Amino acid sequence: MVNNFLDAQKLDSESIQLSEKPLEIKPLILETQELLKPYAVLNEVSFHNDFQEDLPPVPGDHERLVEVFTNLYSNAIRFSPKRGTIATSIRKKAQFLEIEITDQGPGIPKEELPHLFERFYRPQSPKLKPLAGTGLGLYLSRLIVEKHGGTIVVESEEEQGTRVIFSLPLQQT
Repeated sequence: MVNNFLDAQKLDSESIQLSEKPLEIKPLILETQELLKPYAVLNEVSFHNDFQEDLPPVPGDHERLVEVFTNLYSNAIRFSPKRGTIATSIRKKAQFLEIEITDQGPGIPKEELPHLFERFYRPQSPKLKPLAGTGLGLYLSRLIVEKHGGTIVVESEEEQGTRVIFSLPLQQT
C-alpha cells in the first residue's frame, strides 16, 4: 500500500524514469499470469490467451508493465465468478500493440466508469464484492501506460463483465 502511494507520487511528479528496452509482451503476460496463478486457483478462475503470432516488441519498462498486468489481472480475478475465465488477447493495430483483458464478473455501472482511473477511487456499487485496497491500482496502471505513450480504457456493462483495453506503441526501427 505504501509502495503504491509512493509510486503514484513519483509518477505524478515525473521524477520516475522508465527503463525502456525492447520487450516481448507475450512472455511478460505469461510471467504475470504464473505469478498470480495461486490467487487464480484459490478463486477458481482460469486464464485463456489468444495471441497473434510474430508480435513486434514494444519499448517498455519490464517492472512497470508487470505492475500494470498484476493490477489488471488481480482485479479481474477478484471480480470473476467461480469457474470464470479471464481472456487476454493481443493484436497489432497500426503502430501499436493492443492488449485486451476481459473478465466475466458482474460488470461496472455506467456512472462509475468515468472515475475508475482516478486516484483512490473505489467503485461503490453494492453488486461488487467488498473492496480491499487503496484505489490506486487502476490509477497507477493509467499513469504507467501513459508514460509508455499508450492509452487505457475500460468498457463494461452490468452483468456482462468488464474489458480493459490498453495500447502500447511499437518499437521504432
